[in-house]
Amino acid sequence: MKEPLARLANREDGCSGAFWEGRFKSIAVLDEQSLLATAAYIDLNPVAAGLAATPEDSTHTSLSARLDHCRANGTAESLRNDLSTQTHRPAQEAGLWLMPIDDHRPRGEGRVGLIAGCTLSCYLRLVDATSRVLRDGKTSLAPELAPIFQRLYVDQDAWQALRRRVP
Repeated sequence: MKEPLARLANREDGCSGAFWEGRFKSIAVLDEQSLLATAAYIDLNPVAAGLAATPEDSTHTSLSARLDHCRANGTAESLRNDLSTQTHRPAQEAGLWLMPIDDHRPRGEGRVGLIAGCTLSCYLRLVDATSRVLRDGKTSLAPELAPIFQRLYVDQDAWQALRRRVP
């Protein structure tokens, strides 16, 4: 996959030679967890570069497209209720052109996703936690910044009450 992409890019740039060098890296994504980590890394690039204050403020990312889709189809409020990755599966990504976060194939539903059992709500929590990790030369979210669901105007009291009911 990497070689045709490199040839295409070199052709478009009118150059030849090694494409994956310098600050560019080609890393094999070997399992579902690596795929999920890569997706979060890409969604957090605007935050790390200081171009967006929070992950949900980023533009041109899959996270932004997923949140816009939820707002448009009226499922954004259901994000706070999606605590259990085993039983509760809201249709937040139904009809979205992007590959869903949750891989539905193990349940026989056929829709290929990033990782089985990881819902959009789980992914948002993962991205929020990852965005707070300090790295040299990268911007991160301040520890005192409100959690992502509060920043998305999700009712925090209802969220906490629901969280206490889930084992």
